[in-house]
Amino acid sequence: MSDQLIREGLTFDDVLLSPGASDVLPGDVDLRCQLTREISLDIPLLSAAMDTITEHETAICLAQNGGIGMLHRNMPVSNQAAEVDKVKRSESGMIVDPITMRPEQPVFEALDVMDRYRISGVPVTRDGKAVGILTNRDLRFVRDTDQEISRVMTRENLVTVPPGTTIDRAKELLHKYRIEKLLVVDDHGMLCGLITSRISRRANAFPMRRRTNSAGSCAAPPSAWAKTGWSEHRPWWMPESMWWSWIPRTVTRRVYFERSRTCTEHSLSCR
Repeated sequence: MSDQLIREGLTFDDVLLSPGASDVLPGDVDLRCQLTREISLDIPLLSAAMDTITEHETAICLAQNGGIGMLHRNMPVSNQAAEVDKVKRSESGMIVDPITMRPEQPVFEALDVMDRYRISGVPVTRDGKAVGILTNRDLRFVRDTDQEISRVMTRENLVTVPPGTTIDRAKELLHKYRIEKLLVVDDHGMLCGLITSRISRRANAFPMRRRTNSAGSCAAPPSAWAKTGWSEHRPWWMPESMWWSWIPRTVTRRVYFERSRTCTEHSLSCR
């Protein structure tokens, strides 16, 4: 093997930073960096695309703090797209997979769930459709906990919002109707998430929260993005079947090109 192909490599244990005096204050430090030419990060932190590390929970946490999560692909494409959708929906400050109850369940089961997860209410759904909400206000004077949830839940005049509702709009509705929870419901009545007064207060707690329109707050295989809006970028002259077969090669080439800024030529040839 040619010596030109063997370069010096350092591991974590090979590098030691010696502490010393510094005039730089922590508030003056800027950790922003470019992941690619179009994607910037507020902190140089990425999570590995492994099924034991990165799904929507990790990706959301990293996005809130300025990093990015690499969603793994050890699951069906539909599940990958669902994970991407959860991360994107979290940008509005929404609980993307709230705990729900069924209307025929007894009240004591709802009380157990609310006590276990320390929450003040749960949406009530039937086959994924929102039919009501059960809160502490509904349960305040309930004595018969064996009765069905449908008898005590709030079902009339439900205050709901469509997906994509901003935090500012949610705050207005929470204040207007003097409630603590907003059901996020799509055009078909399906429950998409939950916005609470606590989340609206936490929105300002993450000043470095990633909010991008093109790359999103996470990275995923092209097959997952195909179900979450990639078709909008298809050229008018290209058939849809050709577009899906063209995306993986294009994205891969783009990633390789961006990696070439920091990777050696030899490492690229081995990928």
